[in-house]
Amino acid sequence: MAFSLARLMGLPSLIPAERNERLLATSSLINTFGNGLFYTISALFFTRIVGLTPLQLGTGLSIASAFGVVSALSTGRLADIWGPRSLTVITMSLSAVAMGWLAFASDYRSFVIGAVLVSTLERASNSSRAVIISRIGGPDGRVRIRAYIRSVVNLGIGLGTMVAGIALAIDSPGLYKALIIFDAFTTFGAAVAISRMPSFPPLPGARSEKATQAMRDYRFVGLMLLNMVSSFHYHVLEIAVPLWVVGHTSAPQWTVAAALLLNTVACVLFQVRLSAGADTPLGAASVARSGGIFLALGMLTYAATAWTDSPWLATVILLGGSALHVTGELRQAAASFGIGFGLPPENLQGQYQGIWSLGNTIAGMVAPIVLTTLCLTWGTPGWALLGLLFIASGAAMQPLVRRAVEAQQRDVAEQ
Repeated sequence: MAFSLARLMGLPSLIPAERNERLLATSSLINTFGNGLFYTISALFFTRIVGLTPLQLGTGLSIASAFGVVSALSTGRLADIWGPRSLTVITMSLSAVAMGWLAFASDYRSFVIGAVLVSTLERASNSSRAVIISRIGGPDGRVRIRAYIRSVVNLGIGLGTMVAGIALAIDSPGLYKALIIFDAFTTFGAAVAISRMPSFPPLPGARSEKATQAMRDYRFVGLMLLNMVSSFHYHVLEIAVPLWVVGHTSAPQWTVAAALLLNTVACVLFQVRLSAGADTPLGAASVARSGGIFLALGMLTYAATAWTDSPWLATVILLGGSALHVTGELRQAAASFGIGFGLPPENLQGQYQGIWSLGNTIAGMVAPIVLTTLCLTWGTPGWALLGLLFIASGAAMQPLVRRAVEAQQRDVAEQ
């Protein structure tokens, strides 16, 4: 139904042409719709209904994230050795059970147990699904498919968030619990969609390679760290912009929701188009450089919202910053796909994807501290420094990618 609606709306970027791609996109849409529900109501549910303090909620989520890091590192190699489809179905099905546990959490201990299980299993399934994308897309189609999936993910989360907004208006404890249980069912439904895909055989040579091969690839690890810095932008609209708007500008509070809506719609409509040129590592490095420039312009524009006392002018400036920000976001995301998929050896895609996803995980843990310090404590100079970090990380990828490609070419010539 979602793809039929996309055709009627003239959104071909949301309609994968091949069956396996459609199944993967369907799984992502179902899963992220449930995630949108959960993300929107979870903080209220666990603090007001379960009775956790904000500190308990934060520490519990940090503990869960730490387990997720370990899971992402180990699961990719297992996907190479066992095949990614079965591993994805198993981890997503178990994640559904863990989400159901969270719906009935009654104290801090049961919350932490559920959060750890959900984080561990979600990170595991994300790593193995990245291997599925690599296997069904091949060297020429991975970036395109990943762009499809990101468009669908944003659509699913957006739809889930809108539905959850109705629940927030009703403000019923029973409804909050029902939505978390429904999220568990959507996770299982997403696993069923993956189970309809063909089985992917283990990759030849994956078992004989060292489990630390990707970690010892210093160029790839360096690129992962640069991508981690670039990934801070994902948290700007969630953390820095709302607090900046409320505490430092004359823009109305509703402009935060407008900026988020603009970001979501742009990701759905334009991710595939703005991924052009990122289908090779060298092309992706060039895209990363342009993405860093757009991100920096967006950060400077956000800072400029504090330079006027006019609510409407501040609103226009804020939305302009959001437009620049999302352009950089789409370019940076495409670059991440092209480099993350293009550089790993074919028989070690899973192991390398586990390392690559580690950057986003660390960014999620570090970004709140970095962004609040730079943007909220330092103000305009902090926004400018954040923009310079985006420019520097995007530009630094190009020489490192070039060296990695040259090393690959030497290895091939020697074989």
